[in-house]
Amino acid sequence: MKKLFFLFSILALVCSASAALAYRQNGEGLYVDDSGNLIEDYWDDAAGIYIVNGVGYAIESAEGGAVSAAPAVSSSDGGMVVSSSDGSQDPTAGMQVNPDGSVTVTSGQIQIEDSSSSQGSGHLTQEEWEARWAKYTAANGTTTGTVYLDEAGEAHPTEIVHLGLGRSTIRLEGEREERIVPTSSLRWDTEAPENQVLAVATPTKQTYLTLRAKKSQKAFVMGHCEKCTVLRVISIGKTWTMVDQEGVRGYVLTAGLTFYDNAPKIYAAGLITVNGKTPRGNTVHVRSSNKNTARQIAEYPVGTPIAVFAQDEKWSEVDVGGYHCYILSKFVTLQEPLLVAETAAEPVT
Repeated sequence: MKKLFFLFSILALVCSASAALAYRQNGEGLYVDDSGNLIEDYWDDAAGIYIVNGVGYAIESAEGGAVSAAPAVSSSDGGMVVSSSDGSQDPTAGMQVNPDGSVTVTSGQIQIEDSSSSQGSGHLTQEEWEARWAKYTAANGTTTGTVYLDEAGEAHPTEIVHLGLGRSTIRLEGEREERIVPTSSLRWDTEAPENQVLAVATPTKQTYLTLRAKKSQKAFVMGHCEKCTVLRVISIGKTWTMVDQEGVRGYVLTAGLTFYDNAPKIYAAGLITVNGKTPRGNTVHVRSSNKNTARQIAEYPVGTPIAVFAQDEKWSEVDVGGYHCYILSKFVTLQEPLLVAETAAEPVT
């Protein structure tokens, strides 16, 4: 059955704090992740589109103009036919399907209709979406209280900028400057066992875990946790685990996580470099595993600090930018000796 999606006006999205999801268009114009799976529900206000079951639609501003020049795309079944009665495109108004299959602009509230479940973030009016976001953030908690324990053992409220297994970047309450500290010096509110308070997203079939408002595959989508993302664990269940994804709390499938304790880890401080130097304008990719064919997670400018856990002639296992991932060793300069040749961040088994 063909699906009809209605475009609607949008103010600044509350979910802009959630991590950006890597996606691309396939040969049919559908949005997929790097494994070729359709993106289910995703809002990208930076690109000016939202995506539902692989189909992208332009986000409109309150004034009716597109937030960005990013165009909506047509689905392979023709579900994205947006035209007014005079044939011009008008994504800012309501629409109705005519007997001949064309779509005519009408008045009335703009919403999204779909024959499938109406629980996903892509199947709601803007008002409903914002109301549900507020409801679930209130239910799940809007923050994960975290403190930094200094050398004297004094606790300081802190904001996590980037979380790592070995060390993290934080900003202390009342300060503007960021600082890099051992992750073991951080404490947060959690019901998880001591050996499972940290987790890395390790999905097997997709490149991300969907962060949902409830313990259900049909629950409202709060965000996405890309593969290799390091997460604070709030509570653990057999099927669902509650995590904090950059300040957004929700549930991901437990099977898609690898758990770690928060004991001190052995690592060496290092930098991303090119031939041991940091020439301006150069960037280097990091990958999800130590293989040339592994997915590229992100790229960072040379000079970016990293924590190095293990290294051989070809690959280094590192913390960088909130990911626990891999980088070619030729792009790593150690600032101190690497004490062990094996990983010092052992997963819980």
